[in-house]
Amino acid sequence: MAETKSVLIADDDDGYRFPIVCLFEDAGYTVFEATSQNGIMEHARNHRPQVWVIDVRLPTGKLEGIQAVEELLAEGVSCNRVFFISVIPQSTTDPKVLEVLASIGKRVRYEWIEKPFELDFLLDRVSQE
Repeated sequence: MAETKSVLIADDDDGYRFPIVCLFEDAGYTVFEATSQNGIMEHARNHRPQVWVIDVRLPTGKLEGIQAVEELLAEGVSCNRVFFISVIPQSTTDPKVLEVLASIGKRVRYEWIEKPFELDFLLDRVSQE
């Protein structure tokens, strides 16, 4: 029997999170969902999903998604790949954020996907893991 893949979906916007969760559940993934940095930390630590789909900005508009990933990797919590989703193009982010992303990139492969995106595109990218 094939191993069930697991994914953590973190986005505080129900309009993005809910369709993504449904898409991955329909595709046979075990899905963990979070709406905050604390939720990301809890699910990543306790369930160790293979792939993380993380909104860069969560409820406060700060970079909680990136901060959560950075902290988890520093703790030794790992995954196969991280997909950061954001309305902001990676190329226009603050240089300090780019430094953090470079550090993250030394520990795990990540991809930046700009919102809006086609759901099938996201599923295809994640399925390549």
